[in-house]
Amino acid sequence: MTPCCEPSCKRVEVEVEVEVVVEVEVEVEVVVEVEVVVEVEVVVEVEVEVEVVVVVVVEVLALVVSAAVSTLFLLFLAGLVGGALNAVAGGGSFVAFPALLFSGLSPVIANATTAAGLLPASFMSGFAYRKDFTYDRLFLVLAAASTVGGILGAAILLGTKESTFELALPILLGFASLVFTFGGGVIGRLGKLAQNTGGLFVVFLVQVVIATYGGYFGGGMGILMLATFAFVGLTDIHRMNGMKSSLAVLINGAAVLLFAVTHKVVLYPWLAVALGGITGGYFGARIARRIAATKVRRFVIVYAWGMTAYFAWRTYASHP
Repeated sequence: MTPCCEPSCKRVEVEVEVEVVVEVEVEVEVVVEVEVVVEVEVVVEVEVEVEVVVVVVVEVLALVVSAAVSTLFLLFLAGLVGGALNAVAGGGSFVAFPALLFSGLSPVIANATTAAGLLPASFMSGFAYRKDFTYDRLFLVLAAASTVGGILGAAILLGTKESTFELALPILLGFASLVFTFGGGVIGRLGKLAQNTGGLFVVFLVQVVIATYGGYFGGGMGILMLATFAFVGLTDIHRMNGMKSSLAVLINGAAVLLFAVTHKVVLYPWLAVALGGITGGYFGARIARRIAATKVRRFVIVYAWGMTAYFAWRTYASHP
């Protein structure tokens, strides 16, 4: 009986091996088909996404460049008008400062950039008036006071919070508008009192206060300086304008030095205002002798009070 049992056991083993081989082949084919389908779908999705992203980026860049060029051109015009106004009658910051605010800069940054932008305009105006005054003892005293005050004013501004300066902005504009509106009468009265007063030390202290205000904000600073000049007996308006422009260079120059070190001046807006201010300051000083300053002052007064009212409404309406 034993010889017959052994062959039947061998046949069973062969059949099992054949079934296992067939199952393995089926599994391999399924794996290959799945991998091919997945790879094709991923490639198509990536290509579509890249094309969409490229189109969006190009459109956004075009809009940004267009808006930036338009803004810089408007700031150039603001600097042009501001520089010319400073040379003729003063009040240039009433144009440049709001323009920088409307461009999106914060109040402190806009104020610092205004001072830096109109600095070259003051220099060009002072250069145009260079033959109308001399660097005498009075000018040197005022120059020293202007430098000290400019540094103090800038330091105070740098220590002021953005929110605090924004709330104080309408008050500063209102004060500057008052000075600009009634400054002419003050100058006339001080001129009459000049004969009975004296002392360069008093003049030095007054100019330090004016320069500190100028380094902090500066609106109407030129009118205050003209009042100081009348206080000491000056009457030649061309000499007074020349001294005013030159001292403004020292005040703003000292302030801008601190602003630049602390990164409070924005490069491209400053450049646009500065280029416009240089052009307006130089030609404004040249035509100042042919234009009645009173007519220009009337326009600046109306504009200044309009800006004061607007910023008062914008500031206090949002801070009840």
